[in-house]
Amino acid sequence: RIHDTYAQAINARKHNKPIVLTPLYHNPRFIDEYDKKHRYGVLKLLNYILPTLGSREIAKNLYRCFKDPRQQSAVWQLVKIGYRNQQKAVLEMADMLITQSAAEMRQIETDFGIKKNYRTAKLGIDIPRTSHNENLSALNGIKDFVLCMGRIETRKNQLSIIKAMKGTGIPLVLVGNVNPYHKAYFQKIQKEIRGEKNIIYLPAVPHEEVYALFSLAKVHVNASFYE
Repeated sequence: RIHDTYAQAINARKHNKPIVLTPLYHNPRFIDEYDKKHRYGVLKLLNYILPTLGSREIAKNLYRCFKDPRQQSAVWQLVKIGYRNQQKAVLEMADMLITQSAAEMRQIETDFGIKKNYRTAKLGIDIPRTSHNENLSALNGIKDFVLCMGRIETRKNQLSIIKAMKGTGIPLVLVGNVNPYHKAYFQKIQKEIRGEKNIIYLPAVPHEEVYALFSLAKVHVNASFYE
């Protein structure tokens, strides 16, 4: 959360320490579109009351600081300075950025007009020292399937993947725990995959089996609204 990052950056500058920042930056247009079209309950209502992303983030963090008073000082700075201004300030204070891709860096340059030294650090998985299990019992022996691994929630967009795969005859394996705030979304997924022999859902797998799943899959699909 930006108010925490801002406080840490200010502290680092105070002590003359260099700052290496991993922004995990998303284009606000995609976040705004997701918030307005795919949120549920109170958060969906919040979009009508507070139409801008910055105002919604401030409101959510004000709520969090009531639950955790230790955040009050940092959240007050967020209210005073502004969400977008804090983002820009942290980027300007950073000596080096580590992004997940060159595209992320280009988006930062476009949105903030900031040029920084950066390196990319792409996401990966651990390769186990022992050979992976070729016969995961839950897969019923299937291979060359489409894999989608990630927490079950609206932002990850698993429902669209399911609808796209139904009727193709290609096996689909979904792996991930359900976000406790997105149970209604999971119920839609359960309804969609009921009776589908080519779609398998695994609530979770041990960390050491992640590599096995990727090895057995033909392709991994990430259809998140933003990631």
